[in-house]
Amino acid sequence: MLSEKYKNALNGFKAQGSASHLFDGCEAEAQHIYRVIMSHGISVEEIDEARLEKLLTQESKGEVDYSKFTDRDGLQYVDLEQDVEIYPCTKSGATTYPIKDQSYLLSSFEAKAMLNQLSGMGQLNLIVDTLQGLAQRMDGTKLQTAFPSLHELNACIENGLVLPKSLIDKLKEWEALNASEINFDFVEIS
Repeated sequence: MLSEKYKNALNGFKAQGSASHLFDGCEAEAQHIYRVIMSHGISVEEIDEARLEKLLTQESKGEVDYSKFTDRDGLQYVDLEQDVEIYPCTKSGATTYPIKDQSYLLSSFEAKAMLNQLSGMGQLNLIVDTLQGLAQRMDGTKLQTAFPSLHELNACIENGLVLPKSLIDKLKEWEALNASEINFDFVEIS
């Protein structure tokens, strides 16, 4: 049976940022769960207490070792031939929420051009420093999400980053909606 700390940590993951207090006092368990789900490529939506307990039991029997997990985060796991969905987020306290009904689809060509420009500017970290593979679409497509601040993105634009005019217009619109962060959902390589 899962301990209360594991249950709280799992519920914290399932709340996806809206209940960060659930991680209080169970940070080690949260890190352990993270290694488990990432080792198996399981999305947060797919894991429940029973499945987590089964996986932890396998580990305790020596059948698996989650201590050696390597993150599948980074551009090497991004399918650059797929379009990138971009959407704004706003913060409420320590929690970040997507702004409803707001998004932009950046073509794969435009996304590659953006990454090449950022690399040439020495600013590729705008994307790679936050790139994480924890989300998936409703159809099961796994994503690598980067979430730079709107301020950092605007600073790169001011320093020469060229983006489609329609995206620049969207960024201005999102700023007026109090966006603080811009999420880039890249499709993960299977």
